[in-house]
Amino acid sequence: MVYVEKKAGKLRIYNIETVIGSKDGYALQKEICNLIFMRDVFHHIEDPVSYFAKLWESIKPGGRIAIIKWKRTKLGYIGCFGHYAAAEEIKRTFEIY
Repeated sequence: MVYVEKKAGKLRIYNIETVIGSKDGYALQKEICNLIFMRDVFHHIEDPVSYFAKLWESIKPGGRIAIIKWKRTKLGYIGCFGHYAAAEEIKRTFEIY
């Protein structure tokens, strides 16, 4: 969070707000976000469908949720500590939207 804030400040980008989410889906105001960016957290979410149903309410029409995850290869995981979520699992979570 601090890294993003510092980097945005150095680049003079002032329309970014970082938020630490809760375990069950952070309750932001409705239709307040153009973009929600999540890096390497999907595998920590216990009930992704419910979590993102709550989070999706915060997205403005035409907005997006971006999820970055480590990739699994034949040699193992690219990333740290074996954190992984299959792209298919992430896609299934969003099929209802």
